[in-house]
Amino acid sequence: MDELVIIETKIYEIGSQKVMLNWFKNKDKKQEDNE
Repeated sequence: MDELVIIETKIYEIGSQKVMLNWFKNKDKKQEDNE
């Protein structure tokens, strides 16, 4: 059981990092469009 929790936590952390990267990319694009 513990191993499953660890795997799920890692998947969640990786997913969160991807979401943050996509958010930063979209934020940069919006700033470029406004200029």
